[in-house]
Order: sequence, then C-alpha cells, then structure tokens
Amino acid sequence: MSARPSRPAFPVILWCSLGAWLSACLSPARDLARSAAHGDAGLSVEGRDFEGQQADLTALPRRPTLVLHATRPLDPESQAIFLFEGDYDASLAEDLQRSPLTAKSAARVVPSRIAYDNDASVTVTPSAPLQNGGSYVFAVAGFARFSDGSKVNGNGSAFHAALGVSAASSAGGSVVSAFPAEGSSSVPPNLRFCALIFDGAVSGEARGIWLEDSRGLAVPAHTLRFDCHELDANGVACIALVPDGALEPLARYALRTGSELRDDHGAALEPWSSTFTAGDHVDQQAPGWRTLPCARDEQALPFGCALVDDTHVSLRAEADEPARILIDDGTETWAQLAPAGAFAWSRNALAPGDNVDLTVRAIDAAGNQARDSFALTTETDLAALSITDVRADPLGPEPAQELVEIRNYGDTPVPLAGFSLSDKPDQAGTPIRSDAIAYPQARVLLVPDAFDPSDPRDSPPPAGALLVHVGPCLGKRGLSNAGGSVYLRDPRGRRVSAAPATPRPKPGVCLQRIVDDPRSGEPGTFGYDASGTCARDP
Repeated sequence: MSARPSRPAFPVILWCSLGAWLSACLSPARDLARSAAHGDAGLSVEGRDFEGQQADLTALPRRPTLVLHATRPLDPESQAIFLFEGDYDASLAEDLQRSPLTAKSAARVVPSRIAYDNDASVTVTPSAPLQNGGSYVFAVAGFARFSDGSKVNGNGSAFHAALGVSAASSAGGSVVSAFPAEGSSSVPPNLRFCALIFDGAVSGEARGIWLEDSRGLAVPAHTLRFDCHELDANGVACIALVPDGALEPLARYALRTGSELRDDHGAALEPWSSTFTAGDHVDQQAPGWRTLPCARDEQALPFGCALVDDTHVSLRAEADEPARILIDDGTETWAQLAPAGAFAWSRNALAPGDNVDLTVRAIDAAGNQARDSFALTTETDLAALSITDVRADPLGPEPAQELVEIRNYGDTPVPLAGFSLSDKPDQAGTPIRSDAIAYPQARVLLVPDAFDPSDPRDSPPPAGALLVHVGPCLGKRGLSNAGGSVYLRDPRGRRVSAAPATPRPKPGVCLQRIVDDPRSGEPGTFGYDASGTCARDP
C-alpha cells in the first residue's frame, strides 16, 4: 500500500492551571461546550487511523484509534473513560459527574478496547466500525482518578471532546448486503455469481473474499469488480465472486470475508459470513412478476405499481425470485439487488408533462432475464398543496384535537372542496365539503368537527389560521398513535402530498415536514417539532 502524506492533527487540549482557567477553559457556550478544569492533568485527545496517521477529530476514519494524553498515569480501576454516540448535551454533562452512569447514558456507550499505558496515555479503540458521518463524544468522567488515587479534577467536572466521522467513502467500508442473501435456499447450481455490497471503499478482495463448501474448502472462483450502478446503486464498492464451475446440488455454502480485506486506511474489515443452500436443478427460467395491490392513486402496470405526480415518478414491483434489477430511464441505468424479489425506484426533478420511457430488467441468480418497457407522463395540473404538519396524538381528547396542516406553496388559490384526507393507501378517506380556499402561501388546518382551538392542553393554532372541519375524525377512525401514513388527494383521486408513518407520534408534539420536497411521504421526510409541541408559523 502506498504511503499517504500525514494529515495535520487537531488535538483537543485542556490546560487548566488555576491562573489560566478563565482564558483557556471557559467558552461562550459554557457547560455544554467547554471541557472542564482538570488541575494539572493537561488532558488532550488525538485521533489516528490504523496506519498510525494522525486524523482530524471532526473527520475520523470509521476504524480509528483515540489516544488520551495526561500529565500522569490514570487509574484503570476508576473506569472513567468513555466513547458515546451522539452529541454532548446537558444530560450527559450531568451524568458524567457521578458513578455509575444512568441507563440512558450507558445505552450510548460505544463498546471499545481501552489500554492504559505507562507513559500516562490511554488508547481507546472502538470494537466495531463507527457510523459513517456519525457524531460521537470522547469523555473522561469527573470521577476519574490518577494511579496514585488522587482525583484528576478536584471539583468533579468532566473532560470531553466532540468527534465526527468522515462521510467520505475513503473513511472505511462494511458489508451492507449480499447476494444470495443469508439463509437463501434453492440457489441454482448454475449460479452466475455471488455479490457483496460495501458502504465504503475496500481492497484486497482477491484473497479477502471466498466461497466455502460444506467441507470447509474454498470453491474455485475469481473476484470481479462491478460498477455499483450496474449491480446495486446503494453500494460504494460492489464485488462479485464468480465460481469457476457449477455448485453441488443441495449442498450448503458460505460466502466469507477475512483479514486480507482492508479499508482505505489499512484496517482489516471484521470477519463476515453468509450461508445459502443450492437447489436440486439448473435454473433456465426467466423471472416472472408477482401481482401487487396498488394504492388508489397508483397506476397499475403489468408488473407493478407506479405513482406519478408533476415532478416525480416512483415504481415498486416484485419479481417471483431473487434477482438483480436494472432500470434504464433514458438518462442513466439504476441497479438494485433484490434478495426477495421486491424493489422500489424513483426519479425526481422532472417537469410537468415530461415523458419517461422506462426499461426494467430482472436478472435472476442464474443469469436468466425478464425485460419490460413502458412509458409514463408526469401530471400537468396538480395542485400545489403540501402536508406540512400532523398532530396524531394530542394531549386533549382524541380524535377531536388531532390536526393536519396543509400549505399552498404555489401562486394560485386552490378551492379545497372535493379534496380528501386518508390514512389508508387503498381507501378514499374523508372528503372535504367546505368551500374554503387555500390562498397562495397560506396554511390551512384540517380538523375534526369537535376540534376546540382554545383547549389549554394543546398548543393553540396560529392567530388567524383557517380551520377547515372535515367530519367526525381525520381518516377512517382518527389518526393512529402508533404512527400511520396520511394522504391528501385531489377531487380526481390523485395524490398531491403525503406524510409517512414515521417517526412514531409523541403526545402533544407535531410531526413536521423537514425536507424541501412538498409531496413526498417517504420515511425521513418528517421529524418532531423542535419546540416539543406543535408550533407552526402563521
């Protein structure tokens, strides 16, 4: 492996002699942002990669080594050094003053190997790869002691350093999926290839990936690099293992990785394996398509369901066997491994009236291929209405105090009569019979007939907000406290916006749209109102 230039270190250092305390230890954010005074401990932490190269603490590799430096050796028995998931907050700051940690903080601890050296340094190595792009906290608790029994800091305050893991592919990879999938049976003996999908860059696959038979012997095979856009677009590195001959019928196999498989920092990937069983006959039949129930606002295709609005096209379908799916939309090819046959695809940033010509191919494990082509056209007159807030679990009576807020993000008034609100993809939902109009940039609250805007248990609507009563409840029986999707459809039954079933509702808290896309109801498009209530702009 070629040598890489050293990167500058960014140690977090705490010099806390009494005379320098105010100037060196006190930050504007006070308790949450400063590492507290530690007498003459002189604590600092630095990051290194597997090869010993210094690493920026805000852009660590996924398999880092963290080294804590002090002026005197620390006592291992105090068990006061931790690596936590997430950000430093008031709860964690308070918890680090006492022992043991609360269950809430203990649940955030990242399992790590901790080695105390004689030279007053401590090496902390996470036991598993850190999350790509994740945030972490390195902390020395206030109950830490030196090896002579004295406290590291007399006032019991803690030292901490905020850490971040690089989101770059070079930060390190792990296996995220395999084909055939774990536990697969009836894999054809004429298997075309096995595949491993990684979420970061890896090397050494020629010796680090192999297929093992039931006797524990390696099956003659060779590795092949795939462009992930041709194998699985969810991956960063996609590697196939191609057997040199047919598999033994009804035999059990294991796809394995070993220490020769390395990330870009030279660290060995953790051993991984997945087993499958070969079938009893050669597969020469192309995949077929299962018939899926489509939602009311989806288009039924010969092999699946399509949802089309004015800027998006989404497709979901299911092959009748494990397959590699390839979709060509005229501009690029998208690929996904579908171990159970099911897949979903979407294309965004379209214009109203755009034609999208799609070719879909399903290629099974033996290389047999099914191919279908069709065309879709985006809508041209869909109303510019967006679901922006959902209160599914009010503090007041249910379903009376539930609400759904919509916003007209366009420049044309929209009469709401004939629109409907549903909490089921296959049901029409509750029609809006009001003659209310959603004016440009205005927000409208859809509420049950018994909604009381003055109920003190829930946050009130914005002053002057337009309330539109839609009937006894929102949806068929009211919105679910366990979480459920919500759909807004126009008088022609077309979906104009949606909200997902996640995250799970909290009492009195609104779920709010957190992405710019005004129509999507996919997971990740909504989050909790940051105020912890249901504060909406008028």
